[in-house]
Amino acid sequence: MTGKLNLDTQIEYNPFEIVTYRGNHIRFDEDLSEITFDIKEIAYSLANLCRFTGHTARFYSVLEHSLKVMWLIDDDYYSPLYCLHGLLHDAHEAYTGDLSTPWKRYLNSLSGDAVKKTENKFQDRILESLNVPKADDDINSVVKSADMYCYMAEADALMYGREHLFWRVPIDEECTPSKSEMIDTFIIEYEGLLDKINEEKK
Repeated sequence: MTGKLNLDTQIEYNPFEIVTYRGNHIRFDEDLSEITFDIKEIAYSLANLCRFTGHTARFYSVLEHSLKVMWLIDDDYYSPLYCLHGLLHDAHEAYTGDLSTPWKRYLNSLSGDAVKKTENKFQDRILESLNVPKADDDINSVVKSADMYCYMAEADALMYGREHLFWRVPIDEECTPSKSEMIDTFIIEYEGLLDKINEEKK
């Protein structure tokens, strides 16, 4: 039999630090310039985050959403850089978490946009660390539109139980894709798009 649990035991930890799946220590109160972010770590985390704070007919991850946004941005019409920014538009959520939009708005209203500023800080450093060229206003506009379109399709299919109105974003309401397959697809798409971008520079 074990002894009585000592609830007064002091555990040393930093209240502004998270430890990632690969054992990296990320502090929210420090500069991120020395941190090298890992696409596999990002993919793993996003695959485990459920959209809509879990209020969905099935588990629907941020990773699956990110792939849908990228696929919606047709690379026959837009350059690979558009598609890559679509794929990575929620990469920061691997560290900040996926906050519901109403909750995020409320927190920002109380804190002078602290949540938005922190998300932007992480997103900017992640893209820099992954050697992704910066997006211009047009890329940001296209990604935002694709993100919103996917959001409406996902809400219809997975939350409201309505007939699927957004035909360009097929969503299976019952079957959750394999997590490992989606992670592999995410990484393959990332590497392929980055190769195309680098090839265009030559």
